Amino acid sequence: MTDTAEARRAVTAYQGRKTIEVPPHRPPKLSRLMARPARWLERTFGWPNLPKYTGIFALVGVRDRLRADCLFDTGVPAQGGTPTEAQHKYRTADGTWNDLEHPNMGAALTAFGRNVPPDRNPPEPKERLETPDPAVVSRVLLTRDQFLP
Repeated sequence: MTDTAEARRAVTAYQGRKTIEVPPHRPPKLSRLMARPARWLERTFGWPNLPKYTGIFALVGVRDRLRADCLFDTGVPAQGGTPTEAQHKYRTADGTWNDLEHPNMGAALTAFGRNVPPDRNPPEPKERLETPDPAVVSRVLLTRDQFLP
């Protein structure tokens, strides 16, 4: 079986999974209180121009604002159970249990958060996604006939 066929089989299996809604990110109260001064500092001076700890403060404010205002949930595949001792200590190869509250968030074959609401960006037709085949494009563009230092 080719890599392309395996990838297609994995995507088809993923598409049949049940998803759950993840609550929107809500920063801690202290971060919410500091958001306005952090935003002012960042806009007025730019975080790279601030002293180290003040710059970090400004970046935390920017990060929390971006999380709250710019990411739209794509749903996370449901997974039950509790993590094993090893999953508490180590990352897994497929990315599951990296976030103990949402075990499948960031796992292999899961969607990233989006910057555009899904209803404003309709999905591409299947024919367009599969043409040209990314594996074929990669082979054509990156295969070398001779060594080039």
